[in-house]
Amino acid sequence: MADEYNINKETIARIMLKAFNKDCNNKHYLIDLLLHSLGGDRVSQFVKVMTMDGKPRLPAIGDIIQYKPQSYDSFAYNADILKDHNALIANDNGHSLFGIIIGSDDYGSEFNPWHYKMEVNLIVNNNEKNLGVYKHVIRTEELVYVTYKEFEERARKLFNLIYNNEEDKLPF
Repeated sequence: MADEYNINKETIARIMLKAFNKDCNNKHYLIDLLLHSLGGDRVSQFVKVMTMDGKPRLPAIGDIIQYKPQSYDSFAYNADILKDHNALIANDNGHSLFGIIIGSDDYGSEFNPWHYKMEVNLIVNNNEKNLGVYKHVIRTEELVYVTYKEFEERARKLFNLIYNNEEDKLPF
């Protein structure tokens, strides 16, 4: 029976980091292994993180985002109704919907902030002009975080009203 040892993630990370120093004889093989093992999205993420000055902003459950609907999206909404409910972000290029990150779109049970797709709930309306949410998947690199505090507070308030079924209290 072979001996088994457990090594924590931090120790493995320190060992792997040493593979990229200039004294490592096999670093070219390791880079080749990474390029062949990782998909294009992961290689892009890897290079982006390597070349940025600061720390990357990783998505988190509960982050408020804005999403510009695309012509191929399968969900329907009425921009006028959302505007009446103060649930749109208007800009020079049209408008964006509020969204909230609810998970990563992978097979694991835990949230993976490095996954290339995120699950979000978007604020949309139904046929009765009431607000609701639509679960949508967005590529992580396409996430646009809401940075204006006023918009973030408005979105959180709307999500709280929707999740608590208190649509009669919407600012309309």
